[in-house]
Amino acid sequence: MSRVRRTAQVFPSRGLSKFVTALMLREAPTVVDLGPAVGANVTFFGKRLGCKLRIENLLADKETWLPSPEEDEGDELGDDLDQPLRERALRISSETVDGVLCWDVFDYLDRHGARTLAAEITRVLKPGGVVFLCYRAEQCLLAGSMQYEVIDETTLRYRMSARLGPVPRVWQSRDMTSMFDRLAVADSFLLTNRMREIVLTRSAASA
Repeated sequence: MSRVRRTAQVFPSRGLSKFVTALMLREAPTVVDLGPAVGANVTFFGKRLGCKLRIENLLADKETWLPSPEEDEGDELGDDLDQPLRERALRISSETVDGVLCWDVFDYLDRHGARTLAAEITRVLKPGGVVFLCYRAEQCLLAGSMQYEVIDETTLRYRMSARLGPVPRVWQSRDMTSMFDRLAVADSFLLTNRMREIVLTRSAASA
């Protein structure tokens, strides 16, 4: 597990309870967390849903998911880089996951990486599955890399990470939802800390 500084702030969550409620309808659901391992989260989801939380910390895989300086510059300019696109994929079989926790991963990806991750999340999600997204809706005081610790279904503790990372970007809601065009927006909340939470679902009739 990653080292964290003592600095931490507690904020309400409106989307997490929706995510948990949707998964309670499934027996021993498979849940994937795309962030770092946090002991409190493993315990919470294990007790609440009777599931084992699978950790796939994408931000730790810098060579695969985080943009290089050249990619980051091209992304800011809105240009397609004249080089082969990096191979990015989740190491998970298709339609095997009931729920995906995606805290602030998208805040650190370039546009190609973000589109690829959205497609991969959609690929691994079972019909009727659910996704919890949390990302910066605008520049705010919550700068730098963070860990998200679940206190309960309506409360999260944001811990500032000791690890340095790329400057977080801001996504517009329309950009985020357009990347998940095969999923439906069940709920969307703009929080007082200027973070946005979105709960996405895949139709149970999905092929």
